[in-house]
Amino acid sequence: MKTLIFALALLAVPATSRAATQEFTILGDQKIKAEVKKGVPLPAEKNGVRIEAAAFRTGGDGLEFGFMLTTRRAPSKIVVEDVSGSHPVLMVEDLAPVLKKDLWLGVAKAMPITAAAVPWLFERGSTSKVFRFTVTLADTKEVLVLLQPAVYSADAKQVITGSQNAKKG
Repeated sequence: MKTLIFALALLAVPATSRAATQEFTILGDQKIKAEVKKGVPLPAEKNGVRIEAAAFRTGGDGLEFGFMLTTRRAPSKIVVEDVSGSHPVLMVEDLAPVLKKDLWLGVAKAMPITAAAVPWLFERGSTSKVFRFTVTLADTKEVLVLLQPAVYSADAKQVITGSQNAKKG
């Protein structure tokens, strides 16, 4: 049974608050800029595709990442990679994506909740990650690349790990 869900609450950011630009590092040394409101990165959008969530949850199998996007245009392929480190890490590759009411959901393979498997979960403070969504549209074969930052709070990490280390710093 899945227990806790920590979502990047992209939809919950009030439209009335003012956006700021924040810089994120990807692939070792490349910099990107993204709009953030109240510390939460805004959804990446391009040509009718919108990233709705980059979330993790825990359960019997460990830590799972889930990704959601919306589009009215049928995709023929969706790839999600973690580009937070020096090289891309494949999270989800869906070669036959299915939309349900314009919504796609992809879930990555579960990882054990250990410092060796997910070291960032045990690091102090909040953690920023950036996910690269590559969406191939079925109708035009157009390939869209969207970069979605996500910030995971020390509190959320501490609940998952039970470790006070994530909360310090």
